[in-house]
Amino acid sequence: MDYAEVAVLAPITRAPNVAPTYTYAIPETLAEHVAPGSLVTVPFRARKLSGIVVALAQTTRIPDIKPIESLLDPQPAVDSTRIELARWMAH
Repeated sequence: MDYAEVAVLAPITRAPNVAPTYTYAIPETLAEHVAPGSLVTVPFRARKLSGIVVALAQTTRIPDIKPIESLLDPQPAVDSTRIELARWMAH
């Protein structure tokens, strides 16, 4: 199974020096379609939020990963240049 690092589109308070993203499993049905920049729906606490995939990984050390629920658009909403700019601005 592959994993996605997702930046959720909501104000979230995080501790300093903690990445502002969350890891989600990519279901097999979405594996060929999810890419960096994809707009997705993910479970977050007791609600569902939209988010942008900022990176992909083949492994994770995080236990009990929840899956991405849906892909909101077949085309990536953000390109890699903008993802890198957002990462730079977040730190």
